Amino acid sequence: MSTPPSPALPSAQAAALARIEASPAFARAVRHRRLLRHLAERSAAGDIACLKESLIAVQVLGRPADRFDPTVDSIVRVEMRRLRARLARYYERDGRLDAWRLQLLPGSYQVHWLGPASSDERLGPARDLLERGEHFLRGPVTGPNLAQARDRFAAACRAAPEWAAAWTGLGRAWYNTAISWALPPRQAAPEAEQALERALQLDPADALAHTLRAAAHHQFGWDWAQARQGFERALALAPHQAFVHSALGWHLLLRGELAASEAALLQARRADPHYLSSRMHLVNLRLAQGRRDQARAELASVLDIAPGSPPALAMAALIALLDGNADAARPWAEEAQVAAPQEAGYQALAWSVRGLTGPATERAQAREALQALEAQPVSPYVLALAWARWHETEPALRLLRRALQGRDPNLLLLDTDPSWAALQDTPAWSSLWTAWRQAAPGLPPSASPAEAFRLQRR
Repeated sequence: MSTPPSPALPSAQAAALARIEASPAFARAVRHRRLLRHLAERSAAGDIACLKESLIAVQVLGRPADRFDPTVDSIVRVEMRRLRARLARYYERDGRLDAWRLQLLPGSYQVHWLGPASSDERLGPARDLLERGEHFLRGPVTGPNLAQARDRFAAACRAAPEWAAAWTGLGRAWYNTAISWALPPRQAAPEAEQALERALQLDPADALAHTLRAAAHHQFGWDWAQARQGFERALALAPHQAFVHSALGWHLLLRGELAASEAALLQARRADPHYLSSRMHLVNLRLAQGRRDQARAELASVLDIAPGSPPALAMAALIALLDGNADAARPWAEEAQVAAPQEAGYQALAWSVRGLTGPATERAQAREALQALEAQPVSPYVLALAWARWHETEPALRLLRRALQGRDPNLLLLDTDPSWAALQDTPAWSSLWTAWRQAAPGLPPSASPAEAFRLQRR
């Protein structure tokens, strides 16, 4: 008896699933046919809540709901491994020419479909372009590297317009362009969101695209409700992926939810101890918690792994500044500028430290340099910090107001960045903070800016 078509599956994918079920590899594997159809239909319907180990054990594999314990009964994990192996044998033989291919990624119960554009013949050039784009993304976050990455990913999208991974790569490149201010966020962020929307149209189960789109909702739209939904969807799709936990941890930190941030970042470290972004986020978390010694220890591990990392070098300078030791900060800041000479943010840091440590003539040079940087695509928030280090409140607040008007994503650091401690009780700060809350109503409410800062450090 044939299996009735599923209303959730598009006709081409339903036909592909029926061919798999009727193949010699699956014809006598009743349990695996039932399991595969359940996963495919629930994935197509977007019912991610049903794709959990305990529910699969009860609903598909017949385990009793009141006695199933996944810590002692590994039936779901065992059968998933066997199902993946059976599926691989099918595609090696009977399904080697299938136009639509079904994927079950390790660590996930979500079904992914690769369409006709994913065949080796058509995907070859696009895959090569994607890999080249990833190479530039793995390098230092600089304007030239990001431009090269965007170019390669855009070419991959043109070569395989129905391949979701190419659009996700393009969205990630534009997202990094926006948050790094390689181009103004108002210009780069819409490009990121458009590419990520296209990726999710093609593959609603792309956890990376969900994560990036959630981050964009928070950092560019200041919309935490949508961002939270996106992060939750990504976690359901890829519960063991370090990138998802790391991104969630960072955005929880931006909101001042420090305990939840710590849990997510430690989970990211367990998933991938070598992922530098989560380690750098932990440095920022320790600073927000007021645990400067722990921040130094975290940073020492980053510098051991990546001694030439510009963000890590800059962070060493920032910690020295928080310690009140500008002389110790200077070599770190200058080394960061040498490592990324074209990046205005590192230039701003280096000039601000020179103005603190050098003679009057150097302070005058630093002032001119900071003023000149305002004409470049650089975060006003970062420039405001440079002036604040000199206790020059007027230009610092002017630039923060500019950051507010331009929806600078770095402004989300305002509540937890200890660099602003000296300004917390001033009337001008209170006015700015109130405007910030009105512009981004999804931010956590607090009685006052000074109280918000104190609460984050408890």
